[in-house]
Amino acid sequence: MFCAISGQVPRDPVFAVATGHVYERQLIEKSLNGESGCCPVTGLAVNLSDLISVKSNPAIAPRPPSATSITNMLQLFQSEWDAVLLETHTLKKQLYQTQQQLSQSLYQNDAANRVIAKLLKERDDLRSKLAEAPLPSQAGATVTISEPVGLPDAMVASFMEYFEENSSGRKSRPLPEGFVAEHDIQNNYDIMKTNVSSVQTQLGFRCIAVHPDTSDVLVGCADGEGKVFSFSAPTDVRATGILRGHTEAITGVSFLPEGRIATSSADRTVKVWKKDSSDENNYSPAGTLGFHKGPVNSLVAHVGGKALATASDDCSWAFWDLEHTDSPVHVSTLQSVPTAASVHADGILLGFGVSSNVTLWDVRTLLKEPILNLEGHSGEIASLSFSNNGYHLVSAGEDGIVNVWDLRKANKGKSPVIGTFGVGSTGAPVRAVCFDYSGNYVAAGGNGVSVVKAKKCKEPLYSVPSNDDTVHGVAFSRNASFVATISENAGLQFFGYMS
Repeated sequence: MFCAISGQVPRDPVFAVATGHVYERQLIEKSLNGESGCCPVTGLAVNLSDLISVKSNPAIAPRPPSATSITNMLQLFQSEWDAVLLETHTLKKQLYQTQQQLSQSLYQNDAANRVIAKLLKERDDLRSKLAEAPLPSQAGATVTISEPVGLPDAMVASFMEYFEENSSGRKSRPLPEGFVAEHDIQNNYDIMKTNVSSVQTQLGFRCIAVHPDTSDVLVGCADGEGKVFSFSAPTDVRATGILRGHTEAITGVSFLPEGRIATSSADRTVKVWKKDSSDENNYSPAGTLGFHKGPVNSLVAHVGGKALATASDDCSWAFWDLEHTDSPVHVSTLQSVPTAASVHADGILLGFGVSSNVTLWDVRTLLKEPILNLEGHSGEIASLSFSNNGYHLVSAGEDGIVNVWDLRKANKGKSPVIGTFGVGSTGAPVRAVCFDYSGNYVAAGGNGVSVVKAKKCKEPLYSVPSNDDTVHGVAFSRNASFVATISENAGLQFFGYMS
């Protein structure tokens, strides 16, 4: 009994009534499932239900003729051995070819890495050369600066004219209307609940200024935008202007005459802005001052409003004439990074922090060396502010110390420090200080906010510590009714007294 399909003795024989043949069950079922239900031998239609199992004794498959004698078996083994050797040879050949391909791929990868490394080095070299190259102050203009030659005579004359007009009456000038007295600061100052949270930026404020006449608040943000807020009441703080143009964080802001604004940035430029004629809520750049090779870390507007001083991480500070912004009129290169630019109320002295020293420069001569070095800090100077009476200067440092200086004593060879205090935790860095309009009060920000009397600063008139926040900027309103602050977590806040 043999299978009609394979011709071999079936292990599980079945009989098909329709064809009369015997099949191996596995073969016939596969055939019927794959050939539309027809027998592969006769071509007749066969249903699986028509297959009848055949009972038979288990059959032992006979050996093939080639394995029925020793000689044939030796030939069979020899054939199998030859096949194994041929397969081994083929595998070895394929392995060798794979090794060759892998070696070629590794060589190409190594060559590509060398080319990439060379290109990266060329890119870095170009970037460093570009960083060292001066930026154009205007489209198509190239700035070149030679050795400092001092300010133009006409500019010096205008500064002297301002000095003569304002220095004699600065101490006797009347206080602004509604000026807040000392006892009101001490007893009634508090955190103002405002609606400012709805307009805060998510990227944080970096610097702040308050308009000396309108109490508008100007802030610079980490995303390169500037924002102007109007403050008419604590519950009516509105964003009234946006400045877009810087590509990196704004590091300094200042109001200028005629509604203009100046900003400095880590993108190495200073921009002067004016109201956009087509959109009163936006400002457009009126000029770009580009000279510094490193980030500009601070700026200050000259009290006359016609000039700017900037300090940069490239170890230089520059003085600019805002009527001719092609290039700075003066540049001083230092051994250390200047910080915390500030200007005296008379417009004659400029102040910069240089490492842990406060340096004062005379704009009439602008010598390579400062006319006065004030030593009293052990850390980098973070902020400076001259009082409007012209006698005092306050400085804040990373050493956690705020020093109040009497400039008259410095000229007489006496110790100029008349007061020292800290803010919040002992030794915590103080990042910002400012005098009020009268020169009587000092606001300081660091690990909290403090307002002190300039000549008696050991005990604060008002203080709010903060262990989990750092204040980066403080600014008084004209009548000292509030102090505006910016910090990492709380953003823009107001502390004050509204009568």
